[in-house]
Amino acid sequence: MYKIAFRLSLFIATLGMGSLLIGNVTLAQKADQQDQIIGTWRINLAKSSFGRNGPGTVTMHPSDTWTWIFAKEKDGLKFSNYPTYPSPKPARSFVLIADGKDYPCVEKMSCFESGTSEGETLSFTRINPYFFIRVGKRNGEVKEFVSYAISSDGKVYTVTAWSPETPEYQNVFVFDRQE
Repeated sequence: MYKIAFRLSLFIATLGMGSLLIGNVTLAQKADQQDQIIGTWRINLAKSSFGRNGPGTVTMHPSDTWTWIFAKEKDGLKFSNYPTYPSPKPARSFVLIADGKDYPCVEKMSCFESGTSEGETLSFTRINPYFFIRVGKRNGEVKEFVSYAISSDGKVYTVTAWSPETPEYQNVFVFDRQE
């Protein structure tokens, strides 16, 4: 019971931290603010941490040119992940629809863990123009929570990812907007 309460508290605390990061933003603001995430974002390794697997572990060793690009796409946002940028094509790319519904992972490789994408779904929920939540599931079981927070000045994008079994261990990716 304690572990469940801790997980819920951590998730709520993360939402709270996200609201601190984003400042006072309301859903009633102009439509152009709905797209704060659109743009090109490059990793800031000095401000990021990769400890999701626990103390003393590093879950990844990204390039200092690791870049995420978000662009408008029909009903959602196209996400493209470039481990090294520039590259001829992204290593991973899919459309995000921020309606809170589960959508199958369309990638062959896992959308959030290692291995394949078999049985994986992702849901995205827009809390406000500067904050999103992503939930990754495998065969209906939640395997990952991710918060996406854009600073109020629109220059910094912070992604915090954790698994429900060990929410105290997180990857925190800090990206800087590229012009």
